[in-house]
Amino acid sequence: MVICICIIIVSILLIIYAVYQGVVAAPRKQELVQHHELSRKLYDKAMNTSSLSTARECYTQLNASYTLVRDHANRNSRSCFEDDIQEVRCCAEDLAQEKWSDKAEKYLSEIEYLLSCIMTTNSQDATQARKDRSRILRLYDSYWDWTRKCYEDNHSLWSRINLWDVAKDSMSAALGDEFACWNDSGYGHPSVRAQLERRLSDHIASLQPREKKEPRRKAENPMIEPKPKLLHDAVIRHFDEEGIEYVDKTSAGGSLYFFAEAAANDLTAKGYQVHFAENGTKGTGHRPAWYIRFQ
Repeated sequence: MVICICIIIVSILLIIYAVYQGVVAAPRKQELVQHHELSRKLYDKAMNTSSLSTARECYTQLNASYTLVRDHANRNSRSCFEDDIQEVRCCAEDLAQEKWSDKAEKYLSEIEYLLSCIMTTNSQDATQARKDRSRILRLYDSYWDWTRKCYEDNHSLWSRINLWDVAKDSMSAALGDEFACWNDSGYGHPSVRAQLERRLSDHIASLQPREKKEPRRKAENPMIEPKPKLLHDAVIRHFDEEGIEYVDKTSAGGSLYFFAEAAANDLTAKGYQVHFAENGTKGTGHRPAWYIRFQ
């Protein structure tokens, strides 16, 4: 009788084991095999591409696949899989950094050239200098707009470098120390852009005696540029008072995002530089948003 009971128990256990193998263990093993094959394929593809979008897609796919098998992979397998993911991410980061650097160099080289034309040529024609000043300021704005977009597209890849610090250091080298007061957090300190515009305007004004001075025209509703801190506080206070939804990323070096078109039109009319992000950012949940920079 005891022997029969033991045989029944063993049989039940064998059935349970067989069901487990068929329903749970075998599919998990198959998932691990598939992930391993995918990992090798994506790794080789990422290591041999010069396309940032391809490398980034390999990293995204590999991460998603690993999420499905991570909990039932053993320690050695997890270590190997994570090493592959890290190398693919590093490859994508290198490509993102290379492409950012190449384009940034074009912006910075042109800014340096125009600065040299304005600041070091004594015979510089003031009319041309004013045109060059406008070009420098447009390049300055474009450089930061494009750097921000590059960061938003590739932020998951940046781990070995802080793109904003690199961008500031590069711009500091292009402008020179007299413009590069990035770390001065004093209340009401003028932005680097404001310092740049003022320095160029002062130099161009010094060239005026060489030309016939044009009569000054009284500006209508002249705007005195508020200090960045005052600008930021005033806009936030206005949004709070009017119940306007916003996302404030300025403390992390980002922008102030908001979602009311009427508010964007009102701020633009008051002289603020308002931009529009059609696809939003991660911080806005990728909702379309307007934004203001306070640099």
